[in-house]
Amino acid sequence: MSIADKLSEVKIRRLPLRQPAIVERSASISEAVEAMKASRLGCALVCERGKLVGLFTERDLLNKVIGEPVSYSTPVEQVMTFGPAHLSLDDSVYSAMRLMREGDYRNVPLVDAQGAAAGVVTVRDLVSYFAEHFPKEALNLPPDHDQLMLSAEGA
Repeated sequence: MSIADKLSEVKIRRLPLRQPAIVERSASISEAVEAMKASRLGCALVCERGKLVGLFTERDLLNKVIGEPVSYSTPVEQVMTFGPAHLSLDDSVYSAMRLMREGDYRNVPLVDAQGAAAGVVTVRDLVSYFAEHFPKEALNLPPDHDQLMLSAEGA
């Protein structure tokens, strides 16, 4: 059984996920940043009455706020990413890894069956899980997943 097959069987809910930063869409950028700092995450899930409507990330802060004529009292909905790609707690770890790779995401929101914010899975969560459960494979992976090593490296 391949690593991908094994990771396809494991549900995201089995990861030790941290409590997400959640703010209402009317919250200020400052409030969103404070929520991110308090949760020690690089993103805040932006909701309207509990339903996920957007994602505010460190990249949004750097690219849309810092150095721009935007006040920190501006509603976060003006600089967030609307309708972000998301997964559910019952999607597989492999699905999260694939989505992050394809979309170049570091944080993926998680929603329940009703579309309510249920958490966030981060690159750190996935790397920690992978390293803990597949240490031999993680230490022996070539730098590029498509790269084939024809001979052993090292002395």
